[in-house]
Amino acid sequence: AAAAAAATASTAAAHAHEEGDEGDDDDDPDQDSETFLQTAAQMESMKDMQRQQQVHMARLKAAGNMGYDGMGGMRNLTPEECGGSTDRYKWLQSETEITVEFPIPLGTKSKQIDVKFQTKSLKIAVNGASILQGELHRDIVPEDCMWEIEELVGRGGGSKEKQVVVTMTKFRPTMASHHWNCVVEGEPRVDMSRFGPPIMGINGNDPDAMERMLETMRP
Repeated sequence: AAAAAAATASTAAAHAHEEGDEGDDDDDPDQDSETFLQTAAQMESMKDMQRQQQVHMARLKAAGNMGYDGMGGMRNLTPEECGGSTDRYKWLQSETEITVEFPIPLGTKSKQIDVKFQTKSLKIAVNGASILQGELHRDIVPEDCMWEIEELVGRGGGSKEKQVVVTMTKFRPTMASHHWNCVVEGEPRVDMSRFGPPIMGINGNDPDAMERMLETMRP
């Protein structure tokens, strides 16, 4: 009788344990649904952030002259901050051009200005006085270069002064830290490392894309 009672108790305990396991396996459908919705919302939020980032980068690339903003992001650099100035001239640059500007007296004529472009050198003089002369930091395309006299207008509408604007086309485009750090060797240099390395995308369908990218990044 005692053995029978023990067996009955053991059987009852086993049934109770199985019922308990079955109860543990029953998930709350409302909780599962809420978890699914939260996960889906998080995934959609991440996708939306990725789309926004892609749009932002596309706009930056379209505007050109990209560089680091100093806070972990990217922005478009202005020609002014990619250049510099001396007591004789100031210079600016984009990805494809170098611009040199310097003031001249109001009465100065074009025949008094001497500008000579060569692939590796530049000469700029006014009335025989040198403004900028020597070996260029990098090569240019002489036939695509130009200069002009620009009249600056004062606030009252009167003529304030004149300046010469010299525009040179780079032989190879540059970006960010690979920008020119001076116009002519021996002139004051500008620190371009603060703009970080160039960020470029490559079109897999364009067989020449990689070659162009490498040319842009050459020193």
